[in-house]
Amino acid sequence: MPFGILDTLRILSMAEMNTNKRRRKEGLHISDLPDNALAHVATYLSNISRAIFAIASPSASQLTILSNDEKLWETLDFGDIDYSLAEKLTDEDIHDILTIGGVRVAVNNIKCLKLTGCVNINGSGLSPLRDSVVLKQLDLGLVSQHNSPELYPEPSISEDEVLPILTSIINTEGNSMTHLQLPRKWRNSRSTQLTNFLGTYSNHLASRQSKCKACDTSIGITSVHVIISTDGHCGLQNFICYKCLTSFCDNCEEDGRGLLNFCHNCEKDYCVDCISSSFCGDCGELCCSGCKESCHSCGQCICESCARDNNSCPCILEPFCASCVPETYRCKWEGCGHGFCSNCEKEHLLSHSHFNTY
Repeated sequence: MPFGILDTLRILSMAEMNTNKRRRKEGLHISDLPDNALAHVATYLSNISRAIFAIASPSASQLTILSNDEKLWETLDFGDIDYSLAEKLTDEDIHDILTIGGVRVAVNNIKCLKLTGCVNINGSGLSPLRDSVVLKQLDLGLVSQHNSPELYPEPSISEDEVLPILTSIINTEGNSMTHLQLPRKWRNSRSTQLTNFLGTYSNHLASRQSKCKACDTSIGITSVHVIISTDGHCGLQNFICYKCLTSFCDNCEEDGRGLLNFCHNCEKDYCVDCISSSFCGDCGELCCSGCKESCHSCGQCICESCARDNNSCPCILEPFCASCVPETYRCKWEGCGHGFCSNCEKEHLLSHSHFNTY
């Protein structure tokens, strides 16, 4: 059975309790503090950090630390803790957080859950979400909001573990599920199991009869790409802003631009009221303001992926568009397009696929 970070914290907590007597002789220790003091400290923590703090504390103190704030668990984003901790969490840890204090927090309170950084869970720890009628948004992309969803190595999250949980939610009468962000790993594989689920989810969204905020037109059954689309994106939810969860149709525009724009870098839709978007000067694709860079030389907008390709050399400290990459950083192999200085170029050329063809 996996040994999680929360198990470690519990052991440390028990060890602290067993040595209280000796420590009292040396001075005040955190385990000597009254519950009210611990609860006050917890108010300065993010929701996720507070949950971990409570689980690692003596059971008698947990509910006091959590407080009676009904809105405390409405949004849980594991991106609020350090990535090095999130990647160590196990499914048992996730399950404990969702059921902390013996209360079915997940079903009764959580409206938005983002598993940012939890790359080593298979998803079985999400079982407390079954039959939830309050969950509105679930982000299983495992990356922060403005990061590319492509992960190396691939995460452990499993369709076999998670899709039955999601199905139970959307089949529960009166559920609130509005937005679902799926892992790129699943969307790349396009399995029969996923395709069948997307069909069920599309029907669910159509039954909600969402309407465009601008023109009040009903959003139809095409809210999800059930099969591979012409632009190469499968299983991405359309017509809804990732941030505010407001629906928009394809026809409504402002100054010749759609009211909802898709960022090709983080693969999310954002409305113009939440996050602005610009066209990348290199690839011509739209990128949101959180995913764009500005060329250090000419100032034109470039998306993060193009900036990464143009500035492959670790010695380049500023972003450049393809036209402005200094000559001293340009790879000499035709068609490469990557930039390396003379000190790094030799190692790059030896590993370059074009090298063996000359």
